[in-house]
Amino acid sequence: MMMKKTLLLIAFLGLCLWTAAARAEVTVRFDTQGGSGSYINLKLTADENRTVRFKIPSKRPVRPGYQFIGWYCRGLEMEYGLCQPGQTIAFSMTEGELTYTAQWENNRHPDSCPYLMAWTCDYPATADIIQVDFKCIEEATSTYYCVHCWYDMTGYTGFQILDNGTHAVILSVWDQEGMEPKIEYAPYARDKGDFGGEGTGKHIISNYPWQSQKWYTMRVQAKTVGSKTVYEQWIRPEDGAWQKISAISLPRPRCGMNSDVAFLEDFYPFSNRRSAMQLRNASARMAATRRWVKNQRYTISNCNDNSMTQDNVNYDCKAEAASADALYMQIGGGGYEAVITVPKDIRLRQCEITDPEMLE
Repeated sequence: MMMKKTLLLIAFLGLCLWTAAARAEVTVRFDTQGGSGSYINLKLTADENRTVRFKIPSKRPVRPGYQFIGWYCRGLEMEYGLCQPGQTIAFSMTEGELTYTAQWENNRHPDSCPYLMAWTCDYPATADIIQVDFKCIEEATSTYYCVHCWYDMTGYTGFQILDNGTHAVILSVWDQEGMEPKIEYAPYARDKGDFGGEGTGKHIISNYPWQSQKWYTMRVQAKTVGSKTVYEQWIRPEDGAWQKISAISLPRPRCGMNSDVAFLEDFYPFSNRRSAMQLRNASARMAATRRWVKNQRYTISNCNDNSMTQDNVNYDCKAEAASADALYMQIGGGGYEAVITVPKDIRLRQCEITDPEMLE
């Protein structure tokens, strides 16, 4: 009899714990990104199947000069894409927050978004180390402050502000020449695995609480380990030590990096938020000679193919020398007229290389 009562008590407590978890609140927020209209945060609870259901408000936000094209929610984009007013949404979640962000298409420039690129290094040979100093001057959510985009075995890395305001860093390596990258080291990952859209490959988005108005050095090392090349991402804050953040490999030894590009990109289409960064001391170590090349010329462009045409320079993009040794890049937040002419060369002073050998 005592055993039966004990089992009933355990079952009852388990039911209470499940009910408490199922009834924990999920908050759904709506960010109009400059549009008119007020949207009340929704406080929702999961049903007995731990599913949350709600309907997108039927009211459409309005923004002069733009057309509203839908609501975007990171985490649900694969299932729902852009959500429309009045649409019913269902997802599995027992507690936490989701933010739906209004997506706008500009009436004058419907197919473009703020983007500016700088060629920071054109190496005379293959490099096995590249590094640059970065400082965020102006923050905007959903912005990629890319500090290295290298070619040969293509990849990129940089600092990001996600759509919820979280600061993170990313390392991506593309599939190429029949080779698939492999994630080797990701202790701080908030998201890792396959990516698509602009080619395919592996990426690691890592939690890293970087701060604006502070310098960080980001380094990529292409290290041969047996029959593979491991691309390691390292970061050093101006007042701290080097930290290994992540690593992705390719199944071929002695791969490297030829040329290096930095870019500033609003990866939410059509938002035109203003963001800015500074770069300095772009440099690379040649793999064969271990000689460092320090770049002094930064060529400003505007599009991925380096066509150097003027017709895509819009969204108030700017690039100039912030000082004798730092490049300033800014996108968004203003009109849609061209305020710079590309290509534009900016020459800067370089400092001495510290930590010239591979980090271990």
